[in-house]
Amino acid sequence: MIKYLLVLFLACSCFGVNISPEPERVEYNFAKKSVIEAIPKECLVSDEDQLIEFGNSLADLFLNNFSEEVTLADELHYGEKMKNASASKLQLIEDERTEKLRLILSKMKPFVARNDIPYAIILVEDKKMNAWTHAGGFIYVTTELFNFVDSEDELAFVIAHEISHNENKHCSKTIQRLKTAIDFTGDENTGTFANNILSGIFSPFDQHQELEADLAGLYLTYSAGYDPEKANDFFDKL
Repeated sequence: MIKYLLVLFLACSCFGVNISPEPERVEYNFAKKSVIEAIPKECLVSDEDQLIEFGNSLADLFLNNFSEEVTLADELHYGEKMKNASASKLQLIEDERTEKLRLILSKMKPFVARNDIPYAIILVEDKKMNAWTHAGGFIYVTTELFNFVDSEDELAFVIAHEISHNENKHCSKTIQRLKTAIDFTGDENTGTFANNILSGIFSPFDQHQELEADLAGLYLTYSAGYDPEKANDFFDKL
């Protein structure tokens, strides 16, 4: 046996076959968790960044002083309602692409902080390139976006970004706005209408949430075994 191994080693050496071990994975300087406690100052350098940060703080101050705290039960309840409301409007796809999305999601689940959320992913037939999420951990990816990415790493980052909106309670804030509007108006239909207006007012400051989701998304992408630098390729193409 030793003789055969020696012959194999010499053959590999002569023909230039690399039998050295794979290099260790690169270590990155980003948050090592899916919940972002504070955005690094170096990410907030422009006047626009500072304005968005200030506006986000005002929005949080308003919600925290004029609305009730949103519980996990609230998130799951409203999330199920949102999923059911959109089910009749969306063409859901079940094929090998859906399985790939679920496999990526399953690789990320061990690293989420909010493991009480039953994350699920849904593929939607749509010619618009989009991905979104809402309370309850439901994540939607359109077929156009699925076709747009050039690698599974890019797709993983998109999914991780959407997970992170739930991890950092951005979806919870949406429910908080809705409950506040309903409480103020005393009627669900009127409250929903008022919430749309309220969301329009605060939407310019939601860029803060997108940055948090990017930072947390990089962590989840890397932790699940994917290359987080491929997120650059995705954004470059956009």
